Amino acid sequence: EAEKKILKQIDDRIVIGKVIALASHPDPKMTKVRVTKTLVGPDQEEQILCGGINLEEGDVVAVATVGAKLSEDFEIGAREIRGVESRGMICSRGELGITEIEDEKSGIWKLPANLECKLGAKLKDLAS
Repeated sequence: EAEKKILKQIDDRIVIGKVIALASHPDPKMTKVRVTKTLVGPDQEEQILCGGINLEEGDVVAVATVGAKLSEDFEIGAREIRGVESRGMICSRGELGITEIEDEKSGIWKLPANLECKLGAKLKDLAS
């Protein structure tokens, strides 16, 4: 119930997405970051860099798209990290402020696979 209350308050630009491809970052020093191709809508694909170790191809995830605010002072922008552009952020429950449980904060929040039919829908709409 508390989770639904928090979900209702998150930014409209945090949407349901799906990871369709995962690759290593071309810079050998960037061992913890992978390059994803992520659907953020039925026909909209973004390249997003992600350090979540539990992320797998095919995962349905929460994506903060460019312009989304995760907090008062943290807005997602398009940025380049060692020569590779990233346009969004694949989120953990902790990054969205949805959990206080340590084990849930670190890994990417994997949404139920049946939400794939709602690609691009606002995550906050799941709270209703």
